[in-house]
Amino acid sequence: MTLLSALSVALSGLQTTTAQMQLVASNISNAQTAGYSRQTAIVEAVQLGDDAGGSRVTGYSRVTSDGTKRAQVSATSDDGFYGTQDEYMQKVEAIFGSNISDPALADSISQFASSWRQLSASPESTTQRKQVIQDGVSLAAQIQSIASDVAELDRRVLSDVNSTLTELNANLVLVQQYNGEIAAAKGAGQPSGQMEDARDQVILKIASVMEVTVMDRNMGQVALYTPQGYRLMDGSAQSFSYNGVDVVSASSPGVSLNNVLVGGSLQAAVSFRSDTSPATANPDPVAEVPRKLLSQLNALVTAFTASSAGPPETFAHAYNPTGTIGAEFFTGTDCMNFAVSATLRAGTTTLAYENADDVVDAFNDTTRTFTAQGLSLTSSSYEKLGTGIISNSQQTASIVSNLSSPAAVQKTYLDKKMANDTGVNVDTELVSLTTLENSYNASAKVISIINQMFDTLENIV
Repeated sequence: MTLLSALSVALSGLQTTTAQMQLVASNISNAQTAGYSRQTAIVEAVQLGDDAGGSRVTGYSRVTSDGTKRAQVSATSDDGFYGTQDEYMQKVEAIFGSNISDPALADSISQFASSWRQLSASPESTTQRKQVIQDGVSLAAQIQSIASDVAELDRRVLSDVNSTLTELNANLVLVQQYNGEIAAAKGAGQPSGQMEDARDQVILKIASVMEVTVMDRNMGQVALYTPQGYRLMDGSAQSFSYNGVDVVSASSPGVSLNNVLVGGSLQAAVSFRSDTSPATANPDPVAEVPRKLLSQLNALVTAFTASSAGPPETFAHAYNPTGTIGAEFFTGTDCMNFAVSATLRAGTTTLAYENADDVVDAFNDTTRTFTAQGLSLTSSSYEKLGTGIISNSQQTASIVSNLSSPAAVQKTYLDKKMANDTGVNVDTELVSLTTLENSYNASAKVISIINQMFDTLENIV
């Protein structure tokens, strides 16, 4: 080997080692960075004719774990789906107070019934007559308040769907952009690992919105499809929007994708509020929830305002059996306008206290049937109507919570497993760095010796 070839070998070793040390330094500095995968340089020997020509970096790779990655993506979708359902059902519980010992709706109905029982025992008491009216006002206000909160929750979910789709569209475009940058880096022989890591994090965000399958393409690029084969991003990204009932694509705005883009927070939110009235509501307990709750509140209002001699006799008929009293106790046709008669509240008409015994009998009757979207009760009383609505939503919330917790645990486990499989072990990297430093010093020493030999040869000449 000539001095020139030896110098070439030493210089290539210096350059190769420098590139490797830069990667190790990057690995160490990003050891705590979420989603970062350990990167390595691909090194091969170089031949100069029959002589060794040193080494060179021919490419870069990052540690991957395809099986864990697929499981992580799937678990992220499940967590997005059940976590979103759980979030919304917790809000329903808060609205109805089903997470406390005395929910306001049930308490208001019980208090109203109790006031009538006390009036039946003391019909001459003007104080108790006022109390009956006041408790009726409180009951009506409670029903209106709950209905308003349910409508507000529906608006919140609508906003969530639109926000989710805006973010989804942006992330699909971002994956498309990363594809281009990664392909360009690989074509230029430059490291692309950190861009691939960043793309993986964006894909996880997409997975939290819906189930997604990742397919490899040339030059490190990927395509995204649903498990059923619907294209999300392959070369170019799709764009989606929401018309209030259906998710649609910009390319096919007349085709509902509600049953296509499934498995994440988007399906949970769309299903929660999807309303195809006047058709029967979706039987899934976590589907069309606002519609079902308003239907149940409306049925409760009807139970108080409809006049029927029965059996069982309704509250309205017991209060005004002949229809000749100056004002009904309650007015309104639904949960949004349900109220105590304005004239009763103003005192311009008199409470029909003489019918208190009949009203109490109506409250005590336990043979009522209560039917609404998502709920059917038999052998019920007025007081059980309120508790039935509350317990129904409470049971649904409990079921969802029992599904959400293990989904969150599974996602956390796979996030950690992915980090362990592909992340950086600082101790290992420090050992590699020490080895590379020794190689670097050796190459530098060889170069220094060769330079000295050239200087000696020049002096001899």
